Amino acid sequence: MLFNDTIFQNVLNGYHGGQVDKLSEKEKQHLVIHACIQANAHNFIKQLPGGYNTIVGERAGLLSGGQKQRIAIARSLISNPKILLLDEATSALDSESEKLVQAALERASCGRTTLVVAHKLSTVEKADKIVVMDKGQIAEEGTHASLLQAKGVYCRLLHAQTLTPPEGATLASEEAVEPGLLRVASSQLKPPKIMEPGQQRLSLDSKLISRRWSILRCVFSILSDTKSILPAFFGGAIGACVAGAAIPIQGFLFSKLVTVFQLTGPRRTERANFWAAMFFTLALTNITSYAILWLLFSIAGSKISKKYRARYMKDLLSQDIGFFEVTGNSSGALNALLSTDGDDLESFFGMSLALLVVFAIDIFACGVLAIAIGWRLGLVGVFGCFPVLFLAGYVRLRMDAGAQDRCAAAFLESTRFGSEAVEAIKTVSSLSLEKKVLERYEERLNKSVFANTRRTMVSTIFFALSDCIDLLGE
Repeated sequence: MLFNDTIFQNVLNGYHGGQVDKLSEKEKQHLVIHACIQANAHNFIKQLPGGYNTIVGERAGLLSGGQKQRIAIARSLISNPKILLLDEATSALDSESEKLVQAALERASCGRTTLVVAHKLSTVEKADKIVVMDKGQIAEEGTHASLLQAKGVYCRLLHAQTLTPPEGATLASEEAVEPGLLRVASSQLKPPKIMEPGQQRLSLDSKLISRRWSILRCVFSILSDTKSILPAFFGGAIGACVAGAAIPIQGFLFSKLVTVFQLTGPRRTERANFWAAMFFTLALTNITSYAILWLLFSIAGSKISKKYRARYMKDLLSQDIGFFEVTGNSSGALNALLSTDGDDLESFFGMSLALLVVFAIDIFACGVLAIAIGWRLGLVGVFGCFPVLFLAGYVRLRMDAGAQDRCAAAFLESTRFGSEAVEAIKTVSSLSLEKKVLERYEERLNKSVFANTRRTMVSTIFFALSDCIDLLGE
């Protein structure tokens, strides 16, 4: 398991302990190059465009299997271990890569004890001692030559893997050749899947697929595609209209309430009780309307989120391999998008859209009420304060939207790194990289926070402006 980092850093990860921090960059470079020479990896690394600074990609997807194995061997050799443990080191490689890796392993085994677990017997032919296990028990042991002369289990396995019968034996028996080997051999005859040229691959954060539609068009498209939520949506919209009209109605009732202080005696008590009952009725209506709109919009939001999360996942699984090789489309980044985009969609239909309807009704009703009661002052407020309020709010929303994009892009890297570290927990634990992983994760978080601080400071100015326009009008 290699991390989505440079070749230099991946090899350096094998240097155990805190001593690596005390080394100079020149000493680190010397150790890495020496380990790669031992692992037979130095020559192909020099031919890469970035050399030792080449990014290997997620799960080392930009390298071949043999190259990845040799870098992993170099990572194991950089600490100069006395004992080298190899578990199926060449099991997933083709014959050409296997030869290169086997040569690297033979060179790495010089001067140290090496224990090799293998099913490919070609990787242990030069071992000083071969132990053949059968059902957890030692069947035979010795060198390659002595085991061949014994014509026992080792000899039969070797001829089975090379598909050549030993002397006096035939392959007529079904037990002579492992079925798995025949299936692998036949599968290698299948032609590879060729991708159509000219196919455009895009990252999910590409501007070509980001915010091409307006909010109204998005809402209409989703509602037309999910007609089962229409009753809940329109019921919530009615509740939002009632809730939005509550503030101007409250202002109207308050203007009538203050006239009570002009009265005296029983008449004042009677009118005070009446307007108090009106405020109580308005409060009950407000509570009911908000309860209805939050309930129904939450139901609509959860149903929409469930549907599009499933479609999101299905479409991700339907992409070709090249899609996941595009920058920004790593598995950690896609998992983060699947989670955050689903949450954002549910939040929009469950809360944001309800508030938009409430605020729109509120602003419209307040403007109409202001002009109806005092048209001169109302026109000043509607055409003098509203444009400035809308402009400040619009700029603030645009800045917030841009900040969300930048924040998502910044934290996608830390999310990807965290997912990769958890996925490779065995490698992290075996190399004692827990502290280093935490430091790198914190470093990525700090970069994200620093990059967003300046934009956040600017956006607060427009937030304060949009929040104080109503006070300025007063």
